Amino acid sequence: MDKIKTLKFKNGLELPLLNTSDCNAHNCIYILHCEICDSFYIGQSSFFKKRFPNHISSINNFKYNKFECKIAKHFNQQDHYDLFKKSLKWTIFVKNIINVKLRLSTEQEVIRLFLECGEKVLNEKIYNNSIKNFLTGLKLV
Repeated sequence: MDKIKTLKFKNGLELPLLNTSDCNAHNCIYILHCEICDSFYIGQSSFFKKRFPNHISSINNFKYNKFECKIAKHFNQQDHYDLFKKSLKWTIFVKNIINVKLRLSTEQEVIRLFLECGEKVLNEKIYNNSIKNFLTGLKLV
């Protein structure tokens, strides 16, 4: 599985990723991209190197139930499973957000950014927060 280097949104916005994405990132927001249907999943983790294998395991050991993760359901669709190892890309969007509440709210803001840019997002829980709060928290405005 490869890393994403630049995010190009459907609305024309291009977001270069200035962060060095490596699987050893701690306290991070990560982005998974399905190249088959051009959809995204945004997640957060205290240690990506432990979290990502959980996604792969849930895909490989999928048993449909309402508690199964959205990524596992998505990549177990008929036209996705055999291709997921080639079509699942990842990147670390931001790392070192030690405060859990800030990390969770940042995750939601990134989801909203993707939605506002017209992207298909696989996340099920999306809260109503503003992009400005997210950018202010990262000291970008």
